Amino acid sequence: WRDWSSDVCSSDLLTCLLTTTVGVPVGCTLTLACYLQYFLVGFALADWYARGGDRADRSTVADALAIPCLVAVPLLEQHPVLRAYLLPLACGGLCLSALHGRLHARLMSVPSLVVIGGMCYTIYLYHPYIKSAFGPVLVRMTPHTLPAAGTLLGQLAVFIGVIVAVCVPLFLCFEKPFMALGAR
Repeated sequence: WRDWSSDVCSSDLLTCLLTTTVGVPVGCTLTLACYLQYFLVGFALADWYARGGDRADRSTVADALAIPCLVAVPLLEQHPVLRAYLLPLACGGLCLSALHGRLHARLMSVPSLVVIGGMCYTIYLYHPYIKSAFGPVLVRMTPHTLPAAGTLLGQLAVFIGVIVAVCVPLFLCFEKPFMALGAR
């Protein structure tokens, strides 16, 4: 794992250097080359898991890793250069924390979250349309007297609720019946 982690970090840095200094070629955003750093982090996590990383004990240290990663993600989204270098590592840290954390294991076994996780493909497919339809309404409804973080968290809570409320019937009407057909 240690050899792979250093290879992934150096490959991640090289990919980021190329995309931030040379730039991203037109049309590249639809290819893996533009997101290679995320692929490499995922590849390293998969390799670690295949080498027995899934058998490691759960710990609160792994849960603690999630805190700086969760704080870093929205902050990195605002800085394009730092985002290219550090966001893949923050996402990898979140994944690692989810694989090893005690609190993560408890949280991810809550029945309502398990059901929402089962609907992930429906949510993935429909969230851009819900966002484009509901986003402007939500922005107009938001009071502008709140601090930016409060505004973001409030909008995120409402938006997640709307997405789940819209996707539940879509999941029940479309995806679940087709999953049952495929199981036969």
